[in-house]
Order: sequence, then structure tokens, then C-alpha cells
Amino acid sequence: FQENSRTFREFGRQYDDVTLVFFRVGYAAVGGTLAYLASQGNQTFIVHRGREIGRELTGHGGIVGPFDVGGNLAFSVLAGGNGIAALAGVGSYLDVAGQKFGQQYAAIKDATSVNGKLAFIGVSVDPNRPSRERSVVAYDGREYGQQFTEVSEPFSLKGKLAFFASGGLAGPYGSVVVVTDGAETILPEGQYEAGEVRDENGQIIYLSRAGSTAKDEAIVNG
Repeated sequence: FQENSRTFREFGRQYDDVTLVFFRVGYAAVGGTLAYLASQGNQTFIVHRGREIGRELTGHGGIVGPFDVGGNLAFSVLAGGNGIAALAGVGSYLDVAGQKFGQQYAAIKDATSVNGKLAFIGVSVDPNRPSRERSVVAYDGREYGQQFTEVSEPFSLKGKLAFFASGGLAGPYGSVVVVTDGAETILPEGQYEAGEVRDENGQIIYLSRAGSTAKDEAIVNG
């Protein structure tokens, strides 16, 4: 259809729903081509380049994604169970072009590629508070962000791993953390409920929930 002199194409009308995951729209550009999360009946799967990926999977607790990891399609498959505590970190995994990663976590999200290496958020049950979640950044065989309450949105900042963190040393409003030679440095940029954090030509850009007005703002370099 056309609107305001622009032509739009619709996808997913043949399915029951185009699904939300973690309160975000379940779609992404993967290798320059649209991929999206769809559901039909009791099945949830990824649609990419005319293929229904993951539709054959059964007995899981849900599919999260899609993600673009270096041009490859990725999505996470949650183990069966009711809620994060029931998962207990057993059986969930991240599928990247058919390879499995992160099976030690209860859930995986925000998968991406940083400097040609896989980075993602691994979520587990907090051993000290079983009703709470614990999240870390998994990258290049190591975990980062363990000293923060929550981490999200790994991305590349001037060729280095960076991510958004809140709680702990990052403070209640959160900050961007950059990893240099394994050491984590907190940058002053950061706002409460930041999301979609990324680097654009050396500048940190993200969305933020602005104060009590519940208005979204785009923030550039703080």
C-alpha cells in the first residue's frame, strides 16, 4: 500500500499473530533481509526469506528473537517451564545459524556480533534471591557486568565491547560500560530505562523514558 508518497509492503498476514518478545517488536534486519517472529496455533517460529525456522521445535517455553549476528540469523529457545525460576538454567540455548550457545543460562537475549565475535545477554536465577533474575554479558568466553543489577544491549563502541548497565556501581539510573583489555569502565552517559543503545560514528545513541511524563526521547552522547 502507499501512504505519504511511500510504498509499504505487509508481512505476516497469513499468521495468527506477529509476536512481541520481552515487550519489544519481534523483528530485525538479518543480513539485510527482514526476519520476524510469528505464531500460528500453539506454535511460535521465525520467518526469514520465505522459510519458517523453528516451527518443528516442540516442548520449549518460547522463542525469543530474531537477532542479527554478523549477518546470520539467531534466536533463543527457552526451556519448558513456568517463569524464570522454573527454568533453572537448564536446556535453554541460543541458535546461531544452526549452532547452539549459552545452554548454561535460563534465557538468552540481545544477541549480536561485536568485532566479529558473538555477544549476548545470559539470564539466570540469582542464587542469593531465587525470585530474582541475574544477567551478564557473555562475550569471547568471559562474563561481564556481574557487579551490576542488570545488563543489556551489548554493542561495539569504537571497536570495543560496550553495554548498558543499571544498579550497583552504575547507579539507579544506569550507565554505559566499556570493556578495555578485560577491564570495565563506566561512562557518564546513561538514563533510566535506556534502550536500543548503539554507536553511530563514535557517538552513543539510545532511547530513554523521560521523567514522569513517560515520553520517549532520543539521547546522543548524553
